[in-house]
Amino acid sequence: MVCLLNDLEESELVVRRRDRADRRRAIVQLSEMGERTLREVDAAVEVVEQEMLIGLDPDERSTLHRLLSRLHCGFAEE
Repeated sequence: MVCLLNDLEESELVVRRRDRADRRRAIVQLSEMGERTLREVDAAVEVVEQEMLIGLDPDERSTLHRLLSRLHCGFAEE
């Protein structure tokens, strides 16, 4: 986790600081660049999702999302 946070901080995507109440804890927040990058990634994912699911109507998309969420939750418990 520390290596990932180091990379994100080095890329100026997050800001990390020590918790004043507990010096062992680090508080990690998205930087302005991190928020901007996240919005860009979300938009790109939306475009790809729209292209991939173009043949499905809204009900079918909803069903697919629901089923994928169930699968994901099942894997997360293992």
